[in-house]
Amino acid sequence: NKLILAGDITTEVVKRIFKLYIEGYGYKAIASILTEDLIPPPRGDMYNRKSDAWSLQTVRAILKSKYYIGSTEQHKKENVAFKKKKKKIDKDNWIVVEKKHEGIISLKDYNLVQEIMKKRAKGYRRKGTIHLFSGFLVCGECGSNLQYMKGTYICRLYTNAGVKYCSRHAIKESLLLEILVQDIKELSHDKIKRQLILEEAKQTLFKTKTSSKNQLDEAIREQSKIERQLLNVYQDRLEGIITIEQYKTISKNFDDRKIFLEKKIRELEAATQEENNLQSNFNYLINEIENISHFDSLDRGMLEKLLEKIIVHEINKEKSIEIVYKF
Repeated sequence: NKLILAGDITTEVVKRIFKLYIEGYGYKAIASILTEDLIPPPRGDMYNRKSDAWSLQTVRAILKSKYYIGSTEQHKKENVAFKKKKKKIDKDNWIVVEKKHEGIISLKDYNLVQEIMKKRAKGYRRKGTIHLFSGFLVCGECGSNLQYMKGTYICRLYTNAGVKYCSRHAIKESLLLEILVQDIKELSHDKIKRQLILEEAKQTLFKTKTSSKNQLDEAIREQSKIERQLLNVYQDRLEGIITIEQYKTISKNFDDRKIFLEKKIRELEAATQEENNLQSNFNYLINEIENISHFDSLDRGMLEKLLEKIIVHEINKEKSIEIVYKF
């Protein structure tokens, strides 16, 4: 009762899809690449489909699936007796079994892809050529993204509305790349600075994790307390100590509180898991800095792993940049 690697081209295709997405390609672009390379789409032979074209929905489903990190997700749909179609189950109620089989995608790459998905969903995605810093640059004054124009990134609000609303904040891609490579090299070689970053990150993580853990424990304790109180109220009703109307009122209040707590517990469990992922990824990010320090250039994949955003300021025609790393 476990999934076994097919041992054919499909494994490398999945790895390639994740790699292309991290490098900046979107669902449609990846689908086009796979179609042009004559790679058969999933289930093509099974259903004898005439089309050999990949769809963006298939690419997106692969990128979101936990099967490729070794986990299974079940109970996504259920049969409805009085209808001829299946009903989708809320994601919170899926049955997820971790480490069920051998994974082909690392947890770090999977989490990175989910993070990129969220980031891209919030903002505008330029079609066509993938530019190195697109999506990372933010105007320090108006908060707009900077868009690529002939080797230079310029404030989108300035481009669309003019100088009345913001200034150009123009910065050349070549200069930005030079600054970032140099900054990463300094971070890598400066052991004292790196140690300070490590200690600060550990303290922040410890405080955040402790807070989330305490809140989670408190919510679980209150949930257990309500269960006991509900049982006591029910017993009082059976013994005639309270009326049916009183029981209904009291139990409804408890039920409402239970629903609130269940939602809160799910959110805190998700936050705790995210903090655990962040902690496990920290050393990985430091190692990435070490590796990148030996290169003279960066690519989109490296930036996605290390960079949160770059804020470009321009005050009285004086420019400055603020680099915000994920660590």
